[in-house]
Amino acid sequence: MTVKTIAAIASAALLSTISFAGAAQAGGCGGGGYGHRASYSSHTPSYAAQLKAKKAAQARAIAVAKKKKQMQIAAAQKAKAAQKARLAAAKAEKVEMQKVVAAAPVVDAPETASEETLTVAAVAPTCSKFIAATGTTVEVPCSAE
Repeated sequence: MTVKTIAAIASAALLSTISFAGAAQAGGCGGGGYGHRASYSSHTPSYAAQLKAKKAAQARAIAVAKKKKQMQIAAAQKAKAAQKARLAAAKAEKVEMQKVVAAAPVVDAPETASEETLTVAAVAPTCSKFIAATGTTVEVPCSAE
């Protein structure tokens, strides 16, 4: 055999291998493509029961959360109403106290207290100035600047 014949056989074998691999990748042979499903399956009965139980548990959890939220809202409304009642009672008590004070008779106090004279020692004002260069404080006469 000659070199030309061997090269022709090798290239034919290579081309057929490449074309067969391309057909298999495209899903034309044996169902091996990316966008092709060979068969469809349904869930097993035990898995379907698990899914059903999971959905039921989620529904129960949501119902419990809703009920808890409603109870919290009701408690907050009850506390708010109690606070309003306390404020109204305090306001009524304050108004009643003002009425009692207004109705009380005014008694004049005798003026027996005498005025006393107090003497206070005057201290000369002192001012101080900080000198940053030396880090000292010096007393200086106060000026009205």
